[in-house]
Amino acid sequence: MSGPQSGVAPRKKQTKRRPAKAASPLRLVFGRNLRLTRIGQNLSIYDVAAKAEVDWSYLAQIERGERSVGIDVMAALAEAVDTPLFQLLNPALLPINETGAMDCTIQK
Repeated sequence: MSGPQSGVAPRKKQTKRRPAKAASPLRLVFGRNLRLTRIGQNLSIYDVAAKAEVDWSYLAQIERGERSVGIDVMAALAEAVDTPLFQLLNPALLPINETGAMDCTIQK
């Protein structure tokens, strides 16, 4: 017997998890451009995370497009890599193909 009289709490209903949403294209663009900028400046993920005052694992998730980022964190990350925020949001830096992968083909 379970319930209020038995002293045992009733079981909670199990809820179904929603399927994970695909990353938005802009989230992928920001993460990719941030990573390319960081690597281009020869900065480690730890250096940038420390300058922006975020955890390195959170930064790694941002770079992979797995986390949504607030505008304040975006601004701190842009400052940490000494790049205007609008440049990190520029999809023209390196196009993303239909599958969400970076298009690294050389265009002539």
